[in-house]
Amino acid sequence: MNSVFFPWKEEYATGIDVIDSQHKRLIELIDKLYNTFMQRSEKEHMQQILKEILDYASYHFDTEATLMRKYNFPKTIEHTAMHDAFAATAIEFRHKHRHGGVITSSLMNFLRTWLNDHILKADREYIPYIKKEG
Repeated sequence: MNSVFFPWKEEYATGIDVIDSQHKRLIELIDKLYNTFMQRSEKEHMQQILKEILDYASYHFDTEATLMRKYNFPKTIEHTAMHDAFAATAIEFRHKHRHGGVITSSLMNFLRTWLNDHILKADREYIPYIKKEG
């Protein structure tokens, strides 16, 4: 039985379709990882989902960075540094898991809290630049 660990909320909407659809996909992937974790799935399956999250996050971060540069968002460097820090932490979790560590609720909470805070705070800063021009 699947449960929703990280539900989409309308307050997450940026009004930028490509960003909103990518945020929704990231949230779906975090829920997928959570449900896999709760079902105590095999390590390889957990690794595959972690890789999927990291790959999709990278794709999403590239989309955001491209838009920020295109519309001259003045905090592009600071914003992309947040993306890099997220990726480094997520990669560290994946590495520990691959080498015998277990996935714990701390990973799920990190993913949910980081994305929630990032969407509601940092991403809000670039919206006026993109929507003004787009």
